[in-house]
Amino acid sequence: MAPGRVLLVAGSDCSGGAGLEAGQKVLAAHTCYAMTATTALTVQDTTGVTGIHVVPAEFVERQMEACLVDVGADVVVTGMLAAADTVEAVARQLVKHAVPLIVIDPVMVSTSGARLLPEEAVGSLIHHVLPLATIATPNLPEAQLLVGDSGLDSIRGYFVEYLLARPDVKPIWHAFLHHPFVLALGDGSLPLESFKGYIVQDYLFLNFQLITTACTAYTRYVLDVGTAQDRLALNVALAPCIMGYAAAARMLSAREETRRSGNPYLAWIRNYDGEESRGAAERCAGLLEEEMVVQSPARIEELVGIFVHAVKVRTRFLEALGGVS
Repeated sequence: MAPGRVLLVAGSDCSGGAGLEAGQKVLAAHTCYAMTATTALTVQDTTGVTGIHVVPAEFVERQMEACLVDVGADVVVTGMLAAADTVEAVARQLVKHAVPLIVIDPVMVSTSGARLLPEEAVGSLIHHVLPLATIATPNLPEAQLLVGDSGLDSIRGYFVEYLLARPDVKPIWHAFLHHPFVLALGDGSLPLESFKGYIVQDYLFLNFQLITTACTAYTRYVLDVGTAQDRLALNVALAPCIMGYAAAARMLSAREETRRSGNPYLAWIRNYDGEESRGAAERCAGLLEEEMVVQSPARIEELVGIFVHAVKVRTRFLEALGGVS
């Protein structure tokens, strides 16, 4: 069996007791193949940290890109990220390459009390990296920094993250976001007639009498759910459309292969990656979060089933438009 591929994105500890050096020892003990992206060099020993040299974010991103494109990774583990722009660069790479498992060790405070992540970078970590985590492993001081003074009533739920990470959802969600139709928007190769068909059907899909067969399955499903079930189920059925386009545009914006000069669909990408579209996606996710906290496990499984079916029929809608292989 091939060894597991693990990319460590962290700082270097010259004493060998933490950071990349310690991580590689652990991975070697478990017969994993280790790769590294160095975010910072530190001067430290067993008594504390006395110096930090931050690696430029662009260089960190290039290190990650080289590893993820060539070897690939089954798991990415992050440690000390050192700066706000590094945090955002790491998030871009994690999203771009759809890493299967992500372990976030939000290294912000050393065991000796040294601050390893600037205060302005904490918000970036919370908003851009932690939502991508399969598991996060803060120590107590780091957990206190992450939560701040928030009471329990102000901590948001994570149903959407849980939903998109489920084994029965993650593959089809990835296939939807990376559908050839979507990728052709990114590189500008989509035939204009296919794009026109998409625009017309997307505009008219709620007017059941005017749509063609390309959109019929999704529209009928949304109408059936809205008629037979409650508002929450309807919101779940609509979520792949509302959240999906924003997520696809975000992916294309971060994708190196996206053509940015002379691409006739660049305006579409910027529109759906813009403030209005992202806001709609966030409001949709917020509605789901509010409702899910009071649902039973059985009801949640039923709603997940609705989401799965909606993603599948929405994907078939893209396939029916044609123009890509």
